[in-house]
Amino acid sequence: QIFDKFGNLLWETTSIDTTQGKFSPDVGWDGTSLNGDVPQGTYIWRIDATYKDGEPWLGIKYNGVYKKSGFITLVR
Repeated sequence: QIFDKFGNLLWETTSIDTTQGKFSPDVGWDGTSLNGDVPQGTYIWRIDATYKDGEPWLGIKYNGVYKKSGFITLVR
């Protein structure tokens, strides 16, 4: 999911690429929302996921901490 600074959801996907043992989104955010191109700036990403066996995904480990959200900067 991608959100703007006000918490408005701009984009999300639940489509997963499972080829060759990969489990990752098969579509990425292209810098647009339903209203077209979003302006250059900082946005918030969030990932909620569960493994096939039902275990929750802990997140991306960064400096010893698991993160499920962060910031992304869109440059045009």
